[in-house]
Amino acid sequence: KGAVLRDLVAMVQPGGAECIHAALSGAAAGGLGCPAVEGRRETPGRAFLAACAACALGEGVRDRGGHAVVVLDRLNDALLGCWDLMLAMEADLTQQRWLDGGELVEVNGMLVSAVAAARRKFFSHLLQRSSKLGEELGGGSLTLVAVVDGRAASGKRVRAEEVAEYKNISPEVKEKLLRALQARSGAGEEGGGEEG
Repeated sequence: KGAVLRDLVAMVQPGGAECIHAALSGAAAGGLGCPAVEGRRETPGRAFLAACAACALGEGVRDRGGHAVVVLDRLNDALLGCWDLMLAMEADLTQQRWLDGGELVEVNGMLVSAVAAARRKFFSHLLQRSSKLGEELGGGSLTLVAVVDGRAASGKRVRAEEVAEYKNISPEVKEKLLRALQARSGAGEEGGGEEG
């Protein structure tokens, strides 16, 4: 990962772009040979603030007509820590655990868990800061490079009996989901018959 990031910095700097490194785990601040903002893994608030500070520095370059590349290193650690903190605070304040269930919601034509949809929205607030200004505003740009550690998907399967309990999706989407589950079930039975 470090070599790829160093190559990225080496590639953009000769083109006149200013690179800013947000070392959100606190381990590699300054290791890329460009200005760095350091966050600490053990304090999610500081890591999130470091990400926001690096973006603000990049926005300053962009607003002056320059081009900035902000590397958000280990972004998932910073945002997931803040996400967990936010959920805990909300549960304490509202006495509700609205994200504990397996409720599905529709997002951009996909059915995803309510937790995943809310988390996606939370992550996107930071990432939507990347931009390219028009020439009348100076023509600067801000590019965000989010470096995240991968995690395997849970692979939870939805059962037809659960679909009726979903409150956040329309009857049309419920019907579409039931048809898809039925088709999947039929395909599985046909495949099983061929093997035997």
